[in-house]
Formats: sequence, C-alpha cells, structure tokens
Amino acid sequence: MIVINAAMLHDKLIETVTSLEGTKINFVGKKGMMLEFTAEGDEQTAAAAAKKALKAMPEFRTVYFQIDVR
Repeated sequence: MIVINAAMLHDKLIETVTSLEGTKINFVGKKGMMLEFTAEGDEQTAAAAAKKALKAMPEFRTVYFQIDVR
C-alpha cells in the first residue's frame, strides 16, 4: 500500500497520482490526512515515480507531503 500524507490538495493529488503515465496506481481511500493507494507491480518503484513526478510539478513544489510504502 502506498500512503501519501498531505494536509491539502487531496483531490488534486489523487487525480495526479492515478493518472501518471507508466504506473498503474489506484486510489483506495482516505483516512484523515492520509491518502491510500495500491499499485500493480512493485509499489516501491511506483511510489518513487509518483514522488518524482509530484516534486517536478509547480503546483506541488510548495506543498508538504510524505510518501511511504506500507
């Protein structure tokens, strides 16, 4: 399970992460500030790709978020 912990922009994070090319990440649910996702294949690789893509986007450069695989 991939978990993204963020205080804001949840809808935009969900939309962006689930539409990344080259990864098949699906939204599972939300628990407080944590967004839960699953990925087909290696979740470590998918989480790293999501983090890299989010950090490269101007709208997420000032947003504090953490991505973990559990």
